[in-house]
Amino acid sequence: MSYNLNQLTTKPIYNCERLVITPMTDEETETYGTPYEITKRLMSYDDSVDSSTTDLYGDGVLVESTVEENPGTLALGIHGLTDEEYAAIFGIDYDSDAIIESGEEEPPYCCVALMTRIGKNTVNLRKWPKVKFKKMTESVQQKQGNKNYSTPTLNGTFVQCKRLGCKRARKCDVVEDASASVIEAWLTRPDYLGGTIPTP
Repeated sequence: MSYNLNQLTTKPIYNCERLVITPMTDEETETYGTPYEITKRLMSYDDSVDSSTTDLYGDGVLVESTVEENPGTLALGIHGLTDEEYAAIFGIDYDSDAIIESGEEEPPYCCVALMTRIGKNTVNLRKWPKVKFKKMTESVQQKQGNKNYSTPTLNGTFVQCKRLGCKRARKCDVVEDASASVIEAWLTRPDYLGGTIPTP
């Protein structure tokens, strides 16, 4: 039996290039509002999902084991958010003057879509249609003689979007030149999960 070496080797990710976050405007109908492109500020992402196993016994004998997938966690390393982006992602009233937090805000669910580059003309696409973020921790430190960079991390929990039937989606090895419209739809249209691009 012969193997193609390319099938056995994981391609490196060169860079996280684009990130778009689109908050939901109505969580009952799972519909979305304005997309926010976090231009040239995504540095890393970490996506993790665990499962829980439940063993059912009868008369001391294992009858059945069920495995259930838990909500996932998503961490986005970014350079920062503008006031408008911060307000939208964390559900805060914003009047373009200042962000005033009461501590009683309820962050909306958001669709998160991103693109990572794996080659000169090849990218990977990832999407999480229903993510809720916790407020960021910010830290600034000053060091004499050495540069010190402090970057915030957006930490969120993602669950299935019932309307779309999707918890997370991925599309690998997308040729950029031939798929510009697919890439744009993937990033900016939360309802798009591949295939034919529907008209707006």
